[in-house]
Amino acid sequence: MTARSTAAALSAAWPGAVAAQAQEVTLHMGHDNQADRPGQVAGEEFARLVSEAAGGAVEVIVYAAEQLAALRAGAEGVQLGTIGLYYVDSGTLGNWHPEYAFVSPPFLFDDFDHAVRSNRRSPPPWRVPAGSPRIR
Repeated sequence: MTARSTAAALSAAWPGAVAAQAQEVTLHMGHDNQADRPGQVAGEEFARLVSEAAGGAVEVIVYAAEQLAALRAGAEGVQLGTIGLYYVDSGTLGNWHPEYAFVSPPFLFDDFDHAVRSNRRSPPPWRVPAGSPRIR
């Protein structure tokens, strides 16, 4: 039996067999950012681009502020297949891949003011010439 005759036989026996190939897909995407923060804005843009690229066959619903799951539970849900997409920070990914945890070490900054000064400096820290003093 050829593939064409198999498809014909299936569609005669069960009308939904061939139509199932053209199903629309809905993916659920979560994150921990508030609804007015960059994570939500990026998620909505991602959803728009996916829908556009798929000709409307794929819908991505974006859930802000851990409405879908908390950070770790969201990452675990993706692993288990119960959640389609989840935007997590690299510190959370460090639970499974320690090489990602380097950006979230405790006590990286002395205090809040030190963190603010470090993030406002110019040039960025990865372009500071060797031997430059640490900003205090």
